[in-house]
Amino acid sequence: MEERVRRVEAELERLAALVSGVEDRLAAIERTVATGAAELESRTPAEPVGLTRPAAEPAAEAPGFAEVPGLSAGAALAGRTILALGGGFLLRAVTDAALVPGLFGLVAGLAYAGSWAVLADRAARQQQERSALGHAVTATLLAFPLAAEATVRFELLSPLLGTLVLAVFGGMLLGLAARRALPAVSWIVVAATAAASLAISFGARQPEPGALLFAILAPALAVASVRNHWRVAPWLGIGAAALSLLIVDVGTLVGRAAIQPSTALMIQLLFVAAVLVSTEAMLRLAAGSRRPLVQWAQAAAAIALGYAVALVLAHTRLQAALLPLGLASLAVAALIYIRLLNGRVRPLPDDDARRLAAVLALILLAGGIGSLPLGWASVGWSIASVGLATAAWRVAVRAPVLHAAVLVALAAATGGLLSLAFRALAAPLPFMVDGSTLSLFALVSPVAAIAAAIACAWLPPSSEPAGAAWPEWSETVARLVPLSVALLGVSGLVFGGVLSWLGSNLGSHGTALDPGWVAAARTGVLALLAAGAAALSRTVRVRHAAWLVYPLFVAAGIKLVLEDFPNGRPATLFASLGFYGLALLVVPRLARR
Repeated sequence: MEERVRRVEAELERLAALVSGVEDRLAAIERTVATGAAELESRTPAEPVGLTRPAAEPAAEAPGFAEVPGLSAGAALAGRTILALGGGFLLRAVTDAALVPGLFGLVAGLAYAGSWAVLADRAARQQQERSALGHAVTATLLAFPLAAEATVRFELLSPLLGTLVLAVFGGMLLGLAARRALPAVSWIVVAATAAASLAISFGARQPEPGALLFAILAPALAVASVRNHWRVAPWLGIGAAALSLLIVDVGTLVGRAAIQPSTALMIQLLFVAAVLVSTEAMLRLAAGSRRPLVQWAQAAAAIALGYAVALVLAHTRLQAALLPLGLASLAVAALIYIRLLNGRVRPLPDDDARRLAAVLALILLAGGIGSLPLGWASVGWSIASVGLATAAWRVAVRAPVLHAAVLVALAAATGGLLSLAFRALAAPLPFMVDGSTLSLFALVSPVAAIAAAIACAWLPPSSEPAGAAWPEWSETVARLVPLSVALLGVSGLVFGGVLSWLGSNLGSHGTALDPGWVAAARTGVLALLAAGAAALSRTVRVRHAAWLVYPLFVAAGIKLVLEDFPNGRPATLFASLGFYGLALLVVPRLARR
């Protein structure tokens, strides 16, 4: 019984092994069939089974629209902006159709513009600068024209409220630009604010709110520029502050608006404060600048714009109204000059900052004095030139000495000294002989300019202080300009006085000055000036007078051809040529040291 059981178990084991082998063979056959079917499917019907064909290289595809760098994103951003503007026009259409009240449409439009400003901030927070810029542009294009139109055309807002809306949206977008370091947004906001504020100021005939807005905008830009190292924003802010003066000036000059004295005073002081803050910002940013000349040009143009429009007002209608502007500007200029002349008082970081500070100080000084009435401005420039030259030569600082030369030239030009010299030495007689031109009051400015020129030409020491290694051109300009003003001024004043006295006395006897003898006398004066310049050049302190000798000879030679020969007679020509030839003989001897 047991033997039979063992035999059955052995048969079962053999049968299990046989079934296992059959399963393995069936699996191998299935794998072979699957592989063969895949190979058959990969071949073309006309191709023999045993042959293969090399794989073809994929064809190069042309870049699609989405693969051009930046084009797809830019198109999407432009499309989104256009759709957003379309939404604004939809609100306008609903309001124009009287489906909603005008005030409700205005509020809805401003809220719609504000939502895009919020989206711009979120995009900037997510480092999506392009989207942030697009959203900021959308908010600007929606809010600023809407505020201007609601104020001027529909009169839904007063000029003050309209300007307040501009201030709110401008502050919101400028805050975005400052927090997220987006300088382009600040430029766009300043341009939009300028356009909308000017439209409100002149459309509503109330310029005060817009002028105050610009005056406040400038310091904000200066602070943002220092925080984010924007080199453009400070002068952009000064330009905005200059627009505040422009609004006041134009509104007053064309008679479309009446500016209250208190408001004008506030705007002037805010302008000077904006210049002070922006100047400090530019001085900080000028250190290490790779383009210092661009910085100087930007600063000079922006500040000069403000003073140019201020001076237009000063010398037309409101001469006394700009006195606060002048005094405040002089105070700021004094602070900058103290930093230039005394290196221990808040020293400037490098040479670029010092050069920029010198440019700004000169503009502030000239503009501040120029805010005075024209005659007193000339006297002020004369006094300032002497003070600058005295202080600068003591401490061997070059820039203020050059500034003194510029101020002397301004004093001579605006005080009537140059015109007086021209009338005496070159102008036709009917334009020259006028006794009223030499009244006592009219002589104050020319005499002050001559005194300042003589002082500035003589003040420089014969040997420069230690450590003052200056370029030759700077010393030449600093001494040559005052010398030229002094020589031409003295000769014009004396000779013009003599001719005027002779003309008035002869006129009382029914006779007139002889043009030939006047031409000969003028040639003699020019020859005497050349000889005087040659003699002065022997002195070390004014050795640069030698530069004037031959230009004076050239001018005298041209005058001989244009005036002496056409108007002269043999006797007068003898005198003219005698003066000229004698000077040519004497001058080389006088110039020898």
